[in-house]
Amino acid sequence: PKIPEVAPWPKSKKLKMEKDVIGIFASGHPLDEYKLELNRMVGCTLDQFDDMKKDKRRLTVAGIVTNVYRGENQHGNGYCRFDLLDYKGTINMGLYREVFSNFQHLITEGAAIYIKGSFSEYWKTKRIFFNITEIGLLESLSENQAKSIILGVRLRDLNADVIEKMEHLVEEYSGEQKLSVQVVDSENKIKMLLESAEHRVKICTQLVEELEKMQIRYKLN
Repeated sequence: PKIPEVAPWPKSKKLKMEKDVIGIFASGHPLDEYKLELNRMVGCTLDQFDDMKKDKRRLTVAGIVTNVYRGENQHGNGYCRFDLLDYKGTINMGLYREVFSNFQHLITEGAAIYIKGSFSEYWKTKRIFFNITEIGLLESLSENQAKSIILGVRLRDLNADVIEKMEHLVEEYSGEQKLSVQVVDSENKIKMLLESAEHRVKICTQLVEELEKMQIRYKLN
């Protein structure tokens, strides 16, 4: 029989099926589209998580949610436990009491999330635990933390082709975050910072990758 033509699976579904069938992500990783957040806005990779306990400072971690378990304690209060997976490691985490009530809706199989918190000690046992204060979708982290982007361009590199490509990027990644361009004239040692009053952008991994391809420097604020 003739094999029917069907639309390709979305990347997220393809990766999930690879993981389910062969046990690994073969064609990519679910976190590939969040490299900006992972490289610039996350405090450590998950293989370093336990090493951060001694610092007892605020920390942001991120990854893919797997192995979700939901239950109730003897008092009928809900809780959940899950694994958080990134490129280098996996940690197990649990949500209880108010944290469970506030954030349990985000804990779904395959979700890309960030978690903010700090290490604390139980006063009786001195056992160290991670006190979770915030959980959100990883795609929103750059929107919440990066308020603006400055593109750095040398005056001698500016030409009609570069300007056209930059205009195309700004249109393609239109959003709510401020956009500025710093033009550097090295010969005369002049820098001009131009803030766009008309255009705003969505700061994301895809925009940053396009800028890197064009060899345009950028700074997030």
